[in-house]
Amino acid sequence: MNSTVLKSIALLFSLSTATLALAQDKAEKALQKLQQSYPQEKIHLLFNKDHYVAGENLWFKSFVFEGYNRSNISTSLFVELYDSSKKLVDKKMIPLLKGEGSGSFLLSSTLKEDVYFVRAYTTWMTNFSEDFNYLQPITVYNPASSQKLNINTDTSWTATLHPESGTFVDGIKTKFAVRLHSKGITPSKWSGFVSDIENPDTPIANFTGFDQNVGSFSINPQAGKNYQVTLQDETGKKVSINLPPVSSTGINLQVESTNTAVKYSILSKNISADSQPYKILGTINNVLVYKANINKISEVQSALIPANKLINGVLQLTLFDSKENVVAQRLCFVQPDLLNIKKPNLTSNLNTSERAKNSLTIEKNSNYKGYNIILTDPQSSSSEDENSVLSTLWLTGDLTSHISRPSQYFTKNHQSEALDALLISEKWNRFNWNSIMLGNYPLIKNKPESYISYKGKVVSQGKPAANADLNLIFKMPDAGLKFHQVKTDASGLFSLNNLVFEDTMTFSYQLNSSDKAAVNSTQVYFQANFSFVPLTKELPDIGMKLTERIPDKKLNNDLRSPMLKNANEMVFDFVHENKGFGNINVLKWLQGRVPGLQIYSQGGNTIATMRGGQVQIFLDEMKIEGSQIAMISVSDVAMIKVIRGSFSGSSNGGSGAILIYTLRGGSAGYPDDANFTTLKEMRLKGYDKEEPFNNNIYESIERKSLTKDSRSTLYWKPYFPTDDQEPTTVNFYNNDSAKEFKVIIIGFDEENDTLLYYNEILK
Repeated sequence: MNSTVLKSIALLFSLSTATLALAQDKAEKALQKLQQSYPQEKIHLLFNKDHYVAGENLWFKSFVFEGYNRSNISTSLFVELYDSSKKLVDKKMIPLLKGEGSGSFLLSSTLKEDVYFVRAYTTWMTNFSEDFNYLQPITVYNPASSQKLNINTDTSWTATLHPESGTFVDGIKTKFAVRLHSKGITPSKWSGFVSDIENPDTPIANFTGFDQNVGSFSINPQAGKNYQVTLQDETGKKVSINLPPVSSTGINLQVESTNTAVKYSILSKNISADSQPYKILGTINNVLVYKANINKISEVQSALIPANKLINGVLQLTLFDSKENVVAQRLCFVQPDLLNIKKPNLTSNLNTSERAKNSLTIEKNSNYKGYNIILTDPQSSSSEDENSVLSTLWLTGDLTSHISRPSQYFTKNHQSEALDALLISEKWNRFNWNSIMLGNYPLIKNKPESYISYKGKVVSQGKPAANADLNLIFKMPDAGLKFHQVKTDASGLFSLNNLVFEDTMTFSYQLNSSDKAAVNSTQVYFQANFSFVPLTKELPDIGMKLTERIPDKKLNNDLRSPMLKNANEMVFDFVHENKGFGNINVLKWLQGRVPGLQIYSQGGNTIATMRGGQVQIFLDEMKIEGSQIAMISVSDVAMIKVIRGSFSGSSNGGSGAILIYTLRGGSAGYPDDANFTTLKEMRLKGYDKEEPFNNNIYESIERKSLTKDSRSTLYWKPYFPTDDQEPTTVNFYNNDSAKEFKVIIIGFDEENDTLLYYNEILK
């Protein structure tokens, strides 16, 4: 066996004979192209807590990684909030600096109690499988809801069996992973035994599950025999599953990962000489890190890969035959008990009295320019308890199956055996060897922009203003007026690139021309080079269900409010959704799309009716006659709202209204000035503004003004800049009950991105 450990794919060198190298390099070349042209990102969100009450703010901190480092690919992150029916509730776009950003959602007080889902992705990630988008369930409680959330104890569970490296060969002792599955919650305590199907009650091997995800056992199979596994949880429920048939020939790849080395063994039986020689490739994060050529396989062959030449992460070992067919594959974790993370040195001055002021100090470290810091009451759970930045970085960010509490595999008391069994049951889905060797790579439709970009088009006197100068005067909140001039191309187009601003940016424009008619008739239209991408896959099942809540008299009266019951409207959005109907008349466009809406002419006027009553028509919230919008086309409209029935401000007995908002009515990217003066004002949409978190709660209000302080999040700082010369001190206030404090600190080394991580309870 001729082998080498590779720090990067650039260090590849020829192994064995030249003939062999030519015959067996397709996989390496395909992987090299994937690595160089198709880097892939993954996302972790840290929340200020793991459950919310309607009316609260949800704060989040985002980390975007490319492999095991912060990503430099994307500079914008899209974060969306969905309800359990996959209806979009809210969405945010936030800027990223070295892969980090932060934002917030205001959870409306009218949100019903339910499980919601936070989705996050970058533009670059939309070129790859949606399964790698970040998707996290969030529980929102609302005492005013007619239904309440409960743990779903009615769901059943089952299991799947996974032989190590995917093969089960006669006479080769094989390790199996047992993976639990459920639409609800899997049991945390369970056990099982293996038996011959002909003697189902006679155990061959007994085992106990590691956790609610996985267990393992080993068996030495015999040809001609059939085996089954019987599982039982602590409630007495039993599940029986057949093992795969025993093969009389094949190869089994066995792996053991320790702190010093990754040992792999190749065991075989009755292997054809035509399939030899073999090669084995090791990859971490789609990068080739190990290669060995095997001229001839004996019955048992072993080798060591020094762990100090690798990095923490999922190592995929793949065995190929002489025709580069995949024979066996195995995932393992490199140095599971020796994680490369730094811990800060802390000192603290704690006072657990009610609402007392506390402080902790982080020793200075010039390699870390800033920290993400959150302090909570340990009586309330944290989002890091379920899925930590460690488990996202090293596990779930690259795997697509559901894993319960993945953070447990990277805590102080983790079980390395459990993580290894879990990885036996998993597949690396970032790429498929057969696909990339056939030249099938992701289709790149969306390239990442540098922050916010807009394409502009200048139209003057009804035609594009070619090769023209346009003066732009920006109104900056903290910097006054800024002047900028752009030049259009032959099609009247120009671009505004690399913009970073919150909320909206207001500016005025004027064509730089001596032709007054051209100046007065100038219009500028903008199209954003970014967009939210709808979620297409189904939301996952979770272990919660809604049951009826018995309302009290006041709540029942509130729910019967006529305004709540009679709200009935349809909204057509033409800014964010291209309806593609050109210059068709607005009312003609609406007819046939709104049930019951009739349009007809009467005495030279256009009348709209619903349910036999005349509908009022508003243009930019000004009441008008139907004849006044006869010349308005759909292409001039930003939004149409059709209200059916009574509404606030109605004067016609409640037959409804049609509200038309034109593109000059304040929609982002279009002129606000309807009079077309020579200096026209516009607004462009920027990043969503984050709601500030009040850490100094008792410095701004009297301590006694709160009847009860039950805050679970005592301190939240998504980015705390450090001083090279001084330690970092954090001051925070206790609530009314906490006797200890959970502290989470996350940072990254500016030189090599080494993760600093602290998640412990201070007493």
